[in-house]
Amino acid sequence: MVGRAAEWSVCRTVLDKVADGTTTILTVAGDPGTGKTRLLSEIAGAARDRGLHVRSAAGDQAARIVPFGLMADALDSPALSSACGMLPATDRARLRTVFPSLGKAQETAGDRDDHLQNRRLLHRSVELMLERLVMPPGLVLLLDDVHAADDASLAMLTHLVRQPPAVPFVLVVAYRPRQICRRLAVAIGSAPTTGTDSSIIRLQLDALSDDETAVLIGDAADPARRELLAQAGANNPFYITALSAMSDADLAGIQQSPVRIGPESIPHSARAVLLTEVDALPPRDRSVASALAVTGLCTGTELIGAITGLAGREVEESLDALVAADLMRPVGAGLRFRHPLLEATLYHATKHAWRRTAHRLAAEYLEGTDAPIEIRAHHVERFAQPGDRAASAVLVEAARTSGPVAAVHFLRLALGLLPEDDANRQALRFMLARALGMSGQAVESRILLHELLAEDGTASRTHRTDLVAFSAAVDRLLGRFQEAAALVEAELLGSEDADVLTTAPLHTELASAKLMLGQFCGSAARLAEIRQIAADDGDRSTELGASAALGLATVFSGDTDNAVQLVDRCCWLLDSLPDGQLADALDSVTQLAWTLVMLDRYGDALRHAHRGIDVARRTGRRHLQSSLHLVACQAYARLGNLDSALAHGAQAEGLAVLLGDSINERMSLTLRTLPTLLQEGPLAATQLVERALMVDGSTDLWWRGVAVGIRAVVRLAQQDAEGCLALLVDDQDEILIPGTVNLSRWYLLAAQAEVARGDVARATVWSERCCAIAARLNLPGSSAQAHSARATVLLATGEPEAALAEATRAVRICDAAAMRMDEAQARRLAAAILAGSGQVQQAQEQLGIAKQLLQDRGAAWAAAGVTQEQRRLGARQPRPAGRAHEVIALDRLSERERQIAHMVSEGLTNRQIGERLFLSPRTVETHLTKIFAKVEVATRVGLVRLMQDTVNQT
Repeated sequence: MVGRAAEWSVCRTVLDKVADGTTTILTVAGDPGTGKTRLLSEIAGAARDRGLHVRSAAGDQAARIVPFGLMADALDSPALSSACGMLPATDRARLRTVFPSLGKAQETAGDRDDHLQNRRLLHRSVELMLERLVMPPGLVLLLDDVHAADDASLAMLTHLVRQPPAVPFVLVVAYRPRQICRRLAVAIGSAPTTGTDSSIIRLQLDALSDDETAVLIGDAADPARRELLAQAGANNPFYITALSAMSDADLAGIQQSPVRIGPESIPHSARAVLLTEVDALPPRDRSVASALAVTGLCTGTELIGAITGLAGREVEESLDALVAADLMRPVGAGLRFRHPLLEATLYHATKHAWRRTAHRLAAEYLEGTDAPIEIRAHHVERFAQPGDRAASAVLVEAARTSGPVAAVHFLRLALGLLPEDDANRQALRFMLARALGMSGQAVESRILLHELLAEDGTASRTHRTDLVAFSAAVDRLLGRFQEAAALVEAELLGSEDADVLTTAPLHTELASAKLMLGQFCGSAARLAEIRQIAADDGDRSTELGASAALGLATVFSGDTDNAVQLVDRCCWLLDSLPDGQLADALDSVTQLAWTLVMLDRYGDALRHAHRGIDVARRTGRRHLQSSLHLVACQAYARLGNLDSALAHGAQAEGLAVLLGDSINERMSLTLRTLPTLLQEGPLAATQLVERALMVDGSTDLWWRGVAVGIRAVVRLAQQDAEGCLALLVDDQDEILIPGTVNLSRWYLLAAQAEVARGDVARATVWSERCCAIAARLNLPGSSAQAHSARATVLLATGEPEAALAEATRAVRICDAAAMRMDEAQARRLAAAILAGSGQVQQAQEQLGIAKQLLQDRGAAWAAAGVTQEQRRLGARQPRPAGRAHEVIALDRLSERERQIAHMVSEGLTNRQIGERLFLSPRTVETHLTKIFAKVEVATRVGLVRLMQDTVNQT
């Protein structure tokens, strides 16, 4: 019972108290699928294990016409006759009207009606009966689905809730709060405050938390599928379990349009459960529900009336009944099925011919209204036949106004309706190829694009340019950068007489492809020309595309002054665009955001990245969401917001895997490596970067150079200076990673590695190079790296005063730029310089600030390294008199962290701890990382020893 540990604990406590003669009413409320029936089953098993007597029954919507049906099902048995033998005759006579096992009542029909009408006396008789029926050690009466019980049973339950019998008795009442009768709800709600000492205890089974949902889904599914399941299942155990058998495509589809998934995709068990509710509806309400499954969201009665032939008043009455049955729920001004799976199940439960007719009637009605074209298309696609050009036109219009995923669907249908010789087919196929590429189906898009490229070249120059440019963009998405560049270059050779602005998309694409090949300057001159002409002509769209590509190329080549001017103009151009137009410029948003990151303008980069992510998500541009998440990952990492960096990196990986985008999958693994190093240490970081390097792909891309450089960083963190330099430097003493803008980082790393292996002369060379490139770049990050490189060398050459001055400058620059992880590293360097010159107290102060910076941002492994440095300097504070240091350390832990620490001391593994606390092993590992940092230990063994010392001292 994932996520129900607290509720189950209450249930066990209640059962344990029955033997003391306690009477308890336990109510279990929750929406459909939250686990009420499962909880009652567990209660029944636990009660029998304790030797308690158990009776149970469940409400049945179809049997509500039978008075006292629920209570009779629960209590009527041969044992009831002997239990009632000592009751007064009048009580037995009343009970015979409810419980058949007591025999036929010797009374007239009028007497029976009197007993039924005088419910107060009957309820008292039942109360007396229970006092006789309950035998030691006690009785547990389980009543499920009470919201579907008959009125007479509900009235009796209301009496028992208000006046429970004074015997060892537990009454468990499970119901859906949206459907329970008012009198019983009032009785339950007005009872004493909930608690295990009260006569009534109320449990509310809510939706699972995100962590609990992750445990229920398990680790078997990949991250993208886990996210799909969590979204589609709405954190509801029933729906998550039912949907887990669906394909990824159906999981995505059921959220967008439930009726588009096939009936074979709905699990039989879920179908049976959901149809039980629908089958209990009266015929008119069932007809209206079926019509709603055809229309989806209901915002009025006219459309339903057009399908069913019912008058408006009748439709309204049925809608009220469906809401009361919790099949439909209010959503804004309309109504929607409580879950898409219910809608899909009911839709496919109707007959095929009826559905076609219903869709035709709906389309005919909507044609005369101002309904959105997508809604009309939803119905047209369900009855249109080949050759129906009018239907095809509706579908094409819907595709023009829809996001890429929906556009793919509509365009495929539209093409299927048109004959092969239709003049519109070529334009529609290009529309389809674009929609496929934007929705992340790049392989299929490329196939179709190359079919179009190979066909008769009668298209206009503009159309041909758009076709080639988008083909190159799709090749980039697939990591085929050389092919993208060659395709564009070949097209440009045949377009020498074309207008510059006409070929602007080709030059922009060529620059983008060349960037990924590490060729940063080849297209700069032509892009600058295009940008200027577009600006003069007032063509902002072309100016934006050229400026964004040129800005990225410029900053990569190290021309930061020009890059700053370009990005300032780009920022203004993007800010001036409404979201609708920004959706078509998301590639430029991505390029601009990366340029801003490289210029150390992280706040601006995040602003544009977040807006781009939001627009891409809302408009279905899935092909660029991953790239935008990667920008956010890097920006947050540089600012020291490690949790956000890792979250965006994980989202980027999930999207990349879902779309088959190996380039961004590699990038996501690469960019998460350094935050992981700071949080978890070299082992976890090595696993990530090695995975990145093993992903299939060309070896001459700039991303691979970055991955190799970060692998070198991890090697130095493992105190492997030789291995670091082997990855970083070639035989000609040149840095292997392309891109001038990042050179200062790699020069600093080389200087640190050379000092670590004792070659101060070589370290000096790298330091000088670092200072030279920093002077050229004039960026906060490169300047801080240059000062750190000089400080590292000066410390090694025995010049502590000069070294401290350089380290102090690095600290100030990082502080001003809010680069907190770099600031912490610079302070650690300053501490080493101070300690070497005997200024231990000042070194302690620097280490203390560095440690706080790291701890505040979750950099547990790095913070533990600072702790070791503090210990070497004797920086641990004196233990307070009268209380052990270990006890104070444990006081820093939250209650959940203390629980986990105690379980570790008991020898439990992460998986065992997770099973006890209903957490995933990954979540347990995250808690442990934070625990290690707070109590200043580095391993589980250290934590166990600390716990043992604490026990001994207390």
